[in-house]
Amino acid sequence: MDETGLQLDVNPKKIVAGKGSRYLHMRSSGNWEMITCTACVNAAGNFVPPHVIPKGKTLKALQSFRTEDAPTGTKWSVSDSGWTKRGIAKLWFTDTFLKNIGSQ
Repeated sequence: MDETGLQLDVNPKKIVAGKGSRYLHMRSSGNWEMITCTACVNAAGNFVPPHVIPKGKTLKALQSFRTEDAPTGTKWSVSDSGWTKRGIAKLWFTDTFLKNIGSQ
């Protein structure tokens, strides 16, 4: 199981510049917002559907995401910081993890 924060702004791995350039510029949206994803995979390659937590106060925050393109069974929650909170972690553990490993 891993909980990781992902930055929504993409930073390019490579940029093209003239030989000898002293200053390299790149374009960026300036969006520093984070989204948290909790994922769980076992050694056999079986996985529990992920739990995705974007920043927001209500479920309306999910309207800017293409939730239908997420893997089957993905759970979505929102938090005011975009990070996992105690209640969200418990929700993932009871409603996703335990149900997918056959414990309930």
